[in-house]
Amino acid sequence: MNYNGVEQSLLTLLFATSTLIFVKLGAVSLSFPFGLLLLLYVAITTLGKLKVTSKSKWLLYFILVGIISSTTSSFGVDYATVYFWIQLFYWLFLSTYVSNVYTKVNWTIISRVLAVCTILIGILFLLVVPGLTQNGVSFLMVLAGPLGLYGIKKRILKIGYVFLLLALILLNTSRSGAIILFIQICGLLLLHNINKRKIIRLMWIVIVAIYIFMLPPIRSTVGEWVAPWSPDLSQLLINPHKTITEDKDWLQRRFQVQKGLQIFSNHPLLGIGYNNFIKEEVNINLNVFTNIDANLLNIVEQGSHYRVSHNTYISILSETGILGSFFILIFFIGILKVFLKHLDQLKNTFEAYLFISFCGILIYYYSISGFYGTMEWLLFGMLTGAARKLSLSRRIK
Repeated sequence: MNYNGVEQSLLTLLFATSTLIFVKLGAVSLSFPFGLLLLLYVAITTLGKLKVTSKSKWLLYFILVGIISSTTSSFGVDYATVYFWIQLFYWLFLSTYVSNVYTKVNWTIISRVLAVCTILIGILFLLVVPGLTQNGVSFLMVLAGPLGLYGIKKRILKIGYVFLLLALILLNTSRSGAIILFIQICGLLLLHNINKRKIIRLMWIVIVAIYIFMLPPIRSTVGEWVAPWSPDLSQLLINPHKTITEDKDWLQRRFQVQKGLQIFSNHPLLGIGYNNFIKEEVNINLNVFTNIDANLLNIVEQGSHYRVSHNTYISILSETGILGSFFILIFFIGILKVFLKHLDQLKNTFEAYLFISFCGILIYYYSISGFYGTMEWLLFGMLTGAARKLSLSRRIK
């Protein structure tokens, strides 16, 4: 496929507007016109010759399973369901396009745009702009933050960007987001000098470092330091047992996981269909919750219905069953396998930042309902394109 300035400009605008999650044009996001215009331009100039790669096909299979699941669900198919199917194919087309042109795109430009947008979103959240949620902003910073670091070439600016990201996510008060972003930054530092002979040594260093950090005196000291910026994270570090047994948000997530597992046990093969997790009602098995205050347990139970899963894996498992989860698992494992195989080639390449961003969202999926969004599927396209590039580079050598 030929690549030109028009496509680069449209793609850059698409990435920029995909981060502006609080801006809507009626019923659609701000990014939709740019994404649609890009796909139309590609269809006209290349006669629609987009090639679905071997790894992207798993996303297609997942969509098809989800459609079958929604069709056979007891909730039936309505306008909102069909609209969501169209969205999924739109995201798949965008992902496929990005994968096809991966080696031709100027990622430095897009990286710099993402850096500006990520910082902007973090600041706007603190200014209490309507439409920006704590989880949404934190997830975006974990996804796009590392990618934005690639385009910053001067060391002093890189350091400033990193500290600003950490400060904003601490002020966001997201415990999971702050921990994951810190791990991502450490991962980038390690990737710059890694080679295969150092991998085992590095693993031991990481294990020992985690063990030292988890020692109560060290953990409590860090918890006291972050207390002014993130009280919830501070409590988690100083007294994790109290968080697990008395924190309402933490307990709510455990409830939703139990709900998802019960839905899966009733609909194991295909699940209950897209976006039906909120609609499904189940009786939560309270026997799994021990050492929890009875009043708190009752409050959380009353508010557990008609809520999202707060766990992407549980959401996929309950809504698309074993089949849908299998295809997503194969997709994730396939991407990770390629990147880990070529770990010594990453260093300061864009692929290194891409790999770290991917690892971050894989961890974050345990505490947030994600997977469906333009920015995520653009990331999937970048990952499949990068995986093909890395595989071809090894063959050439």
